[in-house]
Amino acid sequence: MSVDKRGHLVYSHQKDALWDVNDFLLELKGELKNWRDVYWRLWGHVNYLTCSRCADIFPCAELGQSDYWSKLKSALHLQGPPLPPFAISVTL
Repeated sequence: MSVDKRGHLVYSHQKDALWDVNDFLLELKGELKNWRDVYWRLWGHVNYLTCSRCADIFPCAELGQSDYWSKLKSALHLQGPPLPPFAISVTL
């Protein structure tokens, strides 16, 4: 990533000749122990949602981890005991 003369970000991508998708999937399988979890890990990283509160776009794998929600969780913990997980809802 670099900045052009007008101040815009310029992205460039170079192929990694050593990277192999089969090796990557087998490594994930070794880490996660079953193919179902490999599927959901990949699904969570390639599908995106928009937060209804802060309008950030984020991968599903990071659900509940936006800056807005991190600050909200911190504020709730400072004000009293944490809420049960079902008390904070996310609108999709």
